[in-house]
Amino acid sequence: MDLDEIQFSIKIFERGGLPYRDYTPASLKKLFIDSKTGANFELLAIIEGLTYFAYFIYCNINNQSKKYESILKNPIKGSFKSVINYLCEEGIIDKELQKLLQDYREKRNVVVHNWLQLKTPLSPTLKEYSHDEALGELFKAGMKTLGLLHRAIVPSKNNWPDYVARFKGSKKIKINKF
Repeated sequence: MDLDEIQFSIKIFERGGLPYRDYTPASLKKLFIDSKTGANFELLAIIEGLTYFAYFIYCNINNQSKKYESILKNPIKGSFKSVINYLCEEGIIDKELQKLLQDYREKRNVVVHNWLQLKTPLSPTLKEYSHDEALGELFKAGMKTLGLLHRAIVPSKNNWPDYVARFKGSKKIKINKF
């Protein structure tokens, strides 16, 4: 998938309803040009935020809000990896998106855990691997992941019936690709 094919718009508001952030592929690409590190941290926050938000919605729609709270207190069951797997098991996301999220999570771990001294490149076949290249690969993976995650997690007029059915656990569907 080409980065130019990815479409999404995510708006984050402050408590008073004032716009705080407006994320689009164009705004994230601009941020990447300005700051590769900043763009990747924003993507990381959006992707993880949407993933946990999906789990929050699922638990609340199914009257399991205490389950959400208890999972978050457990470092193993509340890990990003576990929440991704749980969303797939419940049919909120499909296997393809689960794999994409897990791959992104692994790439993110390599970059973040080796931030100051990149020890393990994302692609071990590269002989001269730079931190900039790692950030570029992570950004591309993040944009692709966010494009599909947005479709699965953020409701729209076009997907509202399927969205409600999936989050109630009554319908497992495949998320349409771009």
